[in-house]
Amino acid sequence: MAASPPLTIDLSRRHDGDPGVALVAADRPLTSAEQAQVDQAVRTVNAMLLQKNLEVAAELHRYVIGEFFAGSWQAWADNRPGFTPAYDAFAGHGGLRVGKEMLRELIRVGEQLIRMPGRLAGELTVAHHRALLPVASEEGRVQLAERALRDQLSAKQLADLVRQLHPPPARSPGRPAQPRSYRKLADAFKAVRAVDPARVAAEAAGYTPHQRGVVADRAKAIKALAEAVIAVLEADGAPGGGLGSSE
Repeated sequence: MAASPPLTIDLSRRHDGDPGVALVAADRPLTSAEQAQVDQAVRTVNAMLLQKNLEVAAELHRYVIGEFFAGSWQAWADNRPGFTPAYDAFAGHGGLRVGKEMLRELIRVGEQLIRMPGRLAGELTVAHHRALLPVASEEGRVQLAERALRDQLSAKQLADLVRQLHPPPARSPGRPAQPRSYRKLADAFKAVRAVDPARVAAEAAGYTPHQRGVVADRAKAIKALAEAVIAVLEADGAPGGGLGSSE
């Protein structure tokens, strides 16, 4: 029988070929059905987390993958913010008993339980399984799991061994972090450039009175912000860059 593919998560690309998981606009509000789905999911997962045993990861994995990703592990692994608004709202819900990162780890542990031989999977604790997550190779995880059981390693000892044998890749220093206001203005600039005044003019006749007021208020707010920022920069004598400059 062919070996299962390694348990790796590539977040550099989005999944677009799985039936039942449709790409949607990232900024749209949840529908009433999606909001009901999120609320029910929070209640269900909170109940699962009260069990506090290895079965939690397996049950959580089955539920989340089935509820939000049509049963596709790869669709969950490829998920990007805005890809599935209901799942994003669920994972970040303030009423959930577990944070986003822990939720993600438990789901990955659930998949690991499926892929690892049963004789090992059930004998390790959740903490042991979490310690094995950084190991990209399925064969490597199995070998370390066997060693942990043979040598009776604690979860901390196993985590230390994983870091020793599979150190995380060194991060390149890259450019210095940009000021928060600089980044926020860059985002705002991109958003403003995406608005075509000619399109607004063509569509304005179809606006309701409320929509006309909202659009006018937003345009005035953008103008006021731009004037305030320009006044600050001119007062400080800051040199102006070219339009759309990214440096």
